[in-house]
Amino acid sequence: LVETKLPYLDEAHQKVHFAFETLRSAGVELAIGSDWPVSSPDPLWGIHTAVNRTAPPGDPHARDRRSQTEPLLPAEAITLGAALAAHTTG
Repeated sequence: LVETKLPYLDEAHQKVHFAFETLRSAGVELAIGSDWPVSSPDPLWGIHTAVNRTAPPGDPHARDRRSQTEPLLPAEAITLGAALAAHTTG
């Protein structure tokens, strides 16, 4: 998944890819959802990605080991509570 997105972004944009925690810390109300059919409409997959910063198990677009095990910008992870709020009330 990382290989399909980041090469198209310049270095400055790579550093803020899905900057959930930066936005949340700045007071932005997060609203997270799926852009199906590009990603799964399953909200648990989106929550997993926001919390763990890795692809969820079973994601057909991220079968490589790196996407499953190496968090993308781990400092941008949000808590489970923040992810649940972003997928519901956000």
